[in-house]
Amino acid sequence: VHSAALNPDHTHFILVNSEKDAWGEEIEFRTALEDYISAKWRIPMVLIVVNGGIGTLQTVCEAIKKGFPVVIVEGSGRCADALAAKIKSRLPYVPMWEYFIGKNENVRNQCNSYMDQIMKGKDNISLYNPNTDATVNMDIVILRAILNGGHMGSNFQVKLMLSVEWNRPDLIRELLDKDDSAADKKEALSEAVQLALSTNKAEIFSLLMSQGGTKEMVNIKKLYMSPGVSYALDRLAPFMQDFNDPKKPSKKGRSKTRTRLHLAKAILRAVNPSYSVFAEDGKPSLTDVMVWAIIVDRPELARALWKHTGLPVHTALVACHLYKTLGAWLQDEEDFNEYASWYEQKAVEILDETDFETAKQIFQREWALLNKKTPLHIAQIASCKDFLSHSYVQRYLDELLYSTDKGGISPGTSPIRIIPALIPFFHRSVYEPHISSSSSSSSSS
Repeated sequence: VHSAALNPDHTHFILVNSEKDAWGEEIEFRTALEDYISAKWRIPMVLIVVNGGIGTLQTVCEAIKKGFPVVIVEGSGRCADALAAKIKSRLPYVPMWEYFIGKNENVRNQCNSYMDQIMKGKDNISLYNPNTDATVNMDIVILRAILNGGHMGSNFQVKLMLSVEWNRPDLIRELLDKDDSAADKKEALSEAVQLALSTNKAEIFSLLMSQGGTKEMVNIKKLYMSPGVSYALDRLAPFMQDFNDPKKPSKKGRSKTRTRLHLAKAILRAVNPSYSVFAEDGKPSLTDVMVWAIIVDRPELARALWKHTGLPVHTALVACHLYKTLGAWLQDEEDFNEYASWYEQKAVEILDETDFETAKQIFQREWALLNKKTPLHIAQIASCKDFLSHSYVQRYLDELLYSTDKGGISPGTSPIRIIPALIPFFHRSVYEPHISSSSSSSSSS
């Protein structure tokens, strides 16, 4: 009687009762069970062949019958090498195969029968040699085998989601280029965009947006339930009260927030009361999503989202303000100020690359999401000095100041009259919520 010890590292065992006392009696049952689990819970399956004996050959045969993809690791010995040699050879006599199946007539006939079945599903078999394919990672070989395998059929959505999970933009491009069904593509894109955002994959998100992804595919409420979001929000919760002074954290801020979404809204109001983003129906603008990425500390994703917003100057200045405020709250000014500077410079670059008339239209554009604030209002609140000192901004302010048909000041106006006219502007700049530098003196009363 043949026997083997059970592996003590496993927690559970399934024992198959067979009338025959022989190795391999469990293979058919195991394959059927795996097929059931894969189909019921939509779990992709791949069989990896490393070394092995006659029983492994039977396992490969059963997997091929079920349509499972098979990856044979060539060079690992015995069954794997014999299979690889037989599959690659066009000759009827393959020495390595003949050596593997031995001289016993019954065993030889059985092995050759298995091989006939295996060759019928040859398209589902991938050969991988770690010695000669050193530039190819094993995980990519496995993923390609799953995507190309017949077991998954034409389930485009599952294949796309797997490629997103494995962070493979090259495979995503291949899938999207092959897909012919517009309806299937839209549904799959929607799920993939949401997954790319929730798993913090900036490059994948940008790729999906270039392939037809839209803001309608994003659900902001689900994003705030993504892994890792809770910690990012919890560290900001103490700053929700007395938000005109970000150095005074609230002891009750955490208890007043019932959901993560409400906490995010409170954070925005704490930064500036004018920030009125977030769609109540769960379908946000991409600016909402960018703000989410900033709040939950996903800077690369925030930058990718910014590139797809409709008002890049407005949103860049808002991002600058958010990062300055969060940096002051968390005393982490080095990274956050670097991010803030990046967004301000992007706003400046947009002005550099356009003409003055276009810049004027940008300056005059009121943003409904921000209580009809213009870029100059946002820049003033966020203390974006580089932006405000841009020649286009100064020229535009000069035009406003001296344009008499728009209520401006005549060039001949006495300075005594100009100074009182500017007092309300400076008063607003003091009144608006602003950034408190962490390096300012704490001894002032």
